[in-house]
Amino acid sequence: MGLPVASALEERLGRSLAAAAVVWMLAVAAWGINGHFGDGHFASTAAAAVAGDNMWRYRILYPVLSYADSLGSANSYLHHPLGVFWVAALAEKVFGPHDWAARLPAVVYSTLTPLFVYRFGRAAWGPIEGALAAWAYVSLPITIATAGNIIWIQTCRAVSIVDTGIALPPERTLYMTSSSFSLLVCINSAPNATSDSNAAPTIRPT
Repeated sequence: MGLPVASALEERLGRSLAAAAVVWMLAVAAWGINGHFGDGHFASTAAAAVAGDNMWRYRILYPVLSYADSLGSANSYLHHPLGVFWVAALAEKVFGPHDWAARLPAVVYSTLTPLFVYRFGRAAWGPIEGALAAWAYVSLPITIATAGNIIWIQTCRAVSIVDTGIALPPERTLYMTSSSFSLLVCINSAPNATSDSNAAPTIRPT
């Protein structure tokens, strides 16, 4: 079974609305990308950046959220999937220890997510419905509030993006099965909102 039938006008309108949702999400996610980190949950991206830096310093694969003289005096942090911190480490390695580099992976994830929400909706119902689904997603208060935060729900988004982005088979049934599995994994890998990653990290030693 193929994709739902739609007219050329519906396709153009759906794609235009979806593109607008992507641009809107980029603007929201990139807002203040080089600004100071706040406290509470807003400090978790800085903590992920510290963990990424420690991975390179100590050649480890698990996150340590604060700077210490040695690994023996530091505590590892395993409340979130390790891939979050690996991406943070890679971003720092490629772009350097900048505030904007720490937020960049979250900006990329957030910007791409409405695109794949649209593609899922297009496959399930049609182009207009897919575009409305994308706009429903980018309009959520939690989406707007956490668009630049790599730890809060970016793991969920990343899993969904990878799965739906590479699994686009011609058979609609297989596509829907793949995307539904992605959503299931996403839900089960969602971060712990009460984790101690909310604490601001210590200052990087000189």
